Amino acid sequence: MPRRRRTSGHAATIIIAGLCAAGLIPTVAPAGEAAPAGEAIRHWAIGWDGSSGSPLLRWRPSADWDVTLTAGPDDRKVDEDQHVYSSDLPPDAQGQPEPSGAKQESGWVGLTGGRRLWNEGRFSLFGNLDLAVRWENDEDTDRNLVTSSPVDYHNARSTMHMDTWSLGLLLRPTFDLSSRLSVEFAAGLQVNWANQKQTDSRWYDVSPDYSRSETSGHTTTFRTVGRFDWGTLKFVFWL
Repeated sequence: MPRRRRTSGHAATIIIAGLCAAGLIPTVAPAGEAAPAGEAIRHWAIGWDGSSGSPLLRWRPSADWDVTLTAGPDDRKVDEDQHVYSSDLPPDAQGQPEPSGAKQESGWVGLTGGRRLWNEGRFSLFGNLDLAVRWENDEDTDRNLVTSSPVDYHNARSTMHMDTWSLGLLLRPTFDLSSRLSVEFAAGLQVNWANQKQTDSRWYDVSPDYSRSETSGHTTTFRTVGRFDWGTLKFVFWL
């Protein structure tokens, strides 16, 4: 297997760290406008993040800073039973069950720090620093009849675990539909580190034959994210 080059991952980290220092430190970027006189700042908001398909919770300590938390599950479970009836099978093998199943347990948590860089009326532009982790655990099982006398099954099980960490620096245009409701999206640069481990096992109920293999890998990617689409918009309602 050819060795993976890691240069892009290290370069991406340096680029993002430099842009963070240039774009999110208060002494460098100009502050946005404060809330109108006599109007209290709303500190908490709930909403929906269309890019990840999850609810969001936002806290705003001041007019120019906010922190957003997103999280959600993505679980799935499938169980199937197959019964085969054929003239090629002996009577005692007719209708023997051949079960199979698939299970996925996954989810994600994301934390975003945002700073307002520019404001004009209802429009604002924020700089975002995103940190997110996504995990996934998969299991596939299959059981097939191979002999009827004695009854013997071939069993197969495949398990996979993956965790992906993401760090991103994005721009977040925001439009206030009202004093409580705003719509926004984000786009920018993102670096990802993914670790994966997979195990495949095969064995029989009666026959002593078996096999087992283990595979692990690491992937680093650096890419642009946030192509505008109506399905990726975020809707935020201030409480």
